[in-house]
Amino acid sequence: MEPDRTTLVVTGGSSGAASVNRAVAESLDDLLATGAQVLHLTGRDKAVLGDDGSPVRREGYHQREYLDGMQRAYAAADLIIARSGAASVCEIAAVRLPAVFVPLPIGNGEQELNARELVDAGGALLVKDEHLTREWLGRNVVPLLEDPRLLRTMEGHVAERGITDADDRMAQAALDAARREGQA
Repeated sequence: MEPDRTTLVVTGGSSGAASVNRAVAESLDDLLATGAQVLHLTGRDKAVLGDDGSPVRREGYHQREYLDGMQRAYAAADLIIARSGAASVCEIAAVRLPAVFVPLPIGNGEQELNARELVDAGGALLVKDEHLTREWLGRNVVPLLEDPRLLRTMEGHVAERGITDADDRMAQAALDAARREGQA
C-alpha cells in the first residue's frame, strides 16, 4: 500500500459479505480510476475472482480474505465501506474514519440504528444492501475518493461523535460505583 494515496478499505466483517464483494468487484474500474487504492477484505472463501478463476489482481487493488489487526486497516484508510454492527460503528467513530455503512439485510434493523448517529452527523453514508450497486458507488463513493476535502469534512463530523476516552470513562464509572457502594 502506498501511504500517500487515498485508501478505500472494504470489509463485510470477518465472515465477509458476498453482496458487498460483488458490488465492489463490479465497480473496481471506477474506484481505481479515482487514483485511490483499495484494500478489500473479502472474508474466508469469498475472494473476488477473475474470469480465469483466480483472485483478481490489479494495480492499486489489494485483496485479502482476512486481516489480523483491523487497527492497521483503520490506520491506512481514508474511507471505509463496512457493515454497521455496533462494535464496527464504535471503532470507526473512535478512529474518526469516514464510512459507508451497509447494514446487514436481516434482523430487526438494528444495524441501521447503529449507524444512524454518524450518518445524521454527516460523517457516514448509509445504503441498504440491495441498493449497493456500481451505480450507487459511482454516484456516492467515487466523488469522495476524488475530493479529499469531502473526506476531511466527513472526518470532522465523525470526530464530533467518536468516543476516544472510553477507558477513562469506564474507570471513572467503576470508581463512582465503588464510592456509592461504600456509602450504602
